[in-house]
Amino acid sequence: VSTQSTWESLTNIQHPRLLPVHEVCAMGAQLWLVMDWAPSSLLSELPTTPSELEIAEYARGILEGLVHLHAHGVQYGNLKRGNVRLGPSGVLLSEYGVAHIVHSHTTATDTVDDVQSLGILIIELLTGQPADLTSTIPPASPALEQFIGQCLHHSPTVLACQLLAHSFLKRLSETSHAEESLTQFLYRRWHRKVTAILGQ
Repeated sequence: VSTQSTWESLTNIQHPRLLPVHEVCAMGAQLWLVMDWAPSSLLSELPTTPSELEIAEYARGILEGLVHLHAHGVQYGNLKRGNVRLGPSGVLLSEYGVAHIVHSHTTATDTVDDVQSLGILIIELLTGQPADLTSTIPPASPALEQFIGQCLHHSPTVLACQLLAHSFLKRLSETSHAEESLTQFLYRRWHRKVTAILGQ
């Protein structure tokens, strides 16, 4: 299977947590992906250190996107704050088109890097500093510390789909959503700015 045809298969992967790939264009020896645009990200728009409830919201959205990618034999391979975009309904994973495309029989070891990257991303959200696999888990609730530890040091048998059932994420279903989420607030703020600029 050619590289271009493999990448074109990404246009068939649709999920609410993924920015869709509309087209793959070949320009010489390079391939370009045509995707939707989402201007805000976890790297550029967070005004303060997010609360644990907000982190749980982000983590669940990221995991939902990862589970769908892994089910289609795609390893993200590029999970970082700048690639986690913010839309009106939550997080959106972008630039997964540059990830490693694995064979249809994706194994646990194929997806281990994505899960570890989620743990690193959460540490960066808590500390505001770059992190890696050797970083110390910052003080947090026991549930969050356990969740981060399981991401960083999990066995190959623990997959993204299993982490969705972790106790740390259950607080989302147990907490009232009467107040708008941070992602909704940031999207609404960005939309007002763009509207004001266009109206000038």
